[in-house]
Amino acid sequence: MASSDLKPSELDELNRLEQLARDSSHYELLQIQQVAETADIQNAFYELSRKWHPDRFFRRDIGDKAQIIEEVFVAITEAYRTLSDADMRRIYDRKLREEGKVQAVPKNTDGHQARLKRRSPQKASGPSSREALRERAAARKRERMAKRSRQLSPSMNRVRDQVVEQLRKARAYYKEGKSAYDDGNMIKAANALQLAVTYDPRNETYKKLLDETKVLAKQAMVKAHISAAENAESFQNPREALSQYRKAVGLGTDNPIPHYRLAVMMQVYEDDPKGAVNHLRDAVKLAPKNISYRLALGKLYMDLGHNLNAKREFQYILHVEKGHSEAKSLLKKIR
Repeated sequence: MASSDLKPSELDELNRLEQLARDSSHYELLQIQQVAETADIQNAFYELSRKWHPDRFFRRDIGDKAQIIEEVFVAITEAYRTLSDADMRRIYDRKLREEGKVQAVPKNTDGHQARLKRRSPQKASGPSSREALRERAAARKRERMAKRSRQLSPSMNRVRDQVVEQLRKARAYYKEGKSAYDDGNMIKAANALQLAVTYDPRNETYKKLLDETKVLAKQAMVKAHISAAENAESFQNPREALSQYRKAVGLGTDNPIPHYRLAVMMQVYEDDPKGAVNHLRDAVKLAPKNISYRLALGKLYMDLGHNLNAKREFQYILHVEKGHSEAKSLLKKIR
């Protein structure tokens, strides 16, 4: 269906916003007075953007209205960026005055009213020739402003087209990432969702799913590196195994296995006991009740002459498993 998934009230408002975006000022589009404060501009933008962000209609069948929603959202964003910047707003207000589009000032804005009065052209007094000169000068100024507006229009259209294209790409990458997420391919999902957030950094839906997916993707990558390392070990390829374990550890994993295996292999193939100590400590920290990790760390402490540290590890093992014969034997050697 073309657009029946939109409620009648939504259609009415969308049509109204489309017309305002095309024919009216930024103030009218945001539904605020021309004397609005910055906070009023922000509140108006946030309310409209929450309601008309294209992603709110992602799973709805809205047919040809999708393009209109994109254009309206771009116009809302453009209005906010212009009016929230003091310099851009002054230029825009000057353009409105030249075009005779100044709004009536509400009664409860005396201060703003006074400022607008000071800026408003005063009625000319004096000879009619002076009035004619002023009128010609004003006409020339209006023509210059109109010319400048025509010159700026193509660049504004390019900006609008760029924003629309960015939103389109963001939604496409989000759709790809969500599909990969549903299929359990977290690495692919994280890559696609990262691109979605890059193209639409304000989208909280994209950010939330990306944050969740990053955690799962890291776990999947760690698991893949461990599997590759174990496979390399089985084929007696220590260099590849060491590389894969290091990649797993480099991801900041809370899995103790790659820390332990990397430490063991560093002692055997790289003769680096001090480096191995750090990884065994990490393994013990992540799995403090694992006796194998404790025993390996204690032995390494003994080799390095750190007897007090070794004694502590063996005592812990015996506290957990009183009959552990190897820990008893090693502890006697220290004493």
